[in-house]
Amino acid sequence: MFGRKGKAAPAPGPAAGGDGVRITDAGPCQKHLRLRVSTALLAPLRAAVVGEFQREATLPGFRKGRAPVALIEQRFAQDIRQETLQRATRRAIEEAAKTHGLKPVGPFELRTADFEEAQG
Repeated sequence: MFGRKGKAAPAPGPAAGGDGVRITDAGPCQKHLRLRVSTALLAPLRAAVVGEFQREATLPGFRKGRAPVALIEQRFAQDIRQETLQRATRRAIEEAAKTHGLKPVGPFELRTADFEEAQG
């Protein structure tokens, strides 16, 4: 999937919050990336996602965009989590590709995600 040779290249990067990026070969033109995103980078992403949900949500008893954040977080918890995961993953992969000189030939595929908002 990425066009660069090499067995493993662990290196901290800004998208990984200094926690690391690990790249391994998975085939002739595929790479497996193991990324760790710190909570310091997840917090602003999550805040942006919650803000977007708050602006677009229409809940009974509230005008559009005027519902309290706590109610938005409670009502749309799963959707907020999924969107935050998608954005964090996309940003981390793009940064890792730029840092390590990888050239994606197609969209990335997320196979597993061990995601806890409190831990990164």
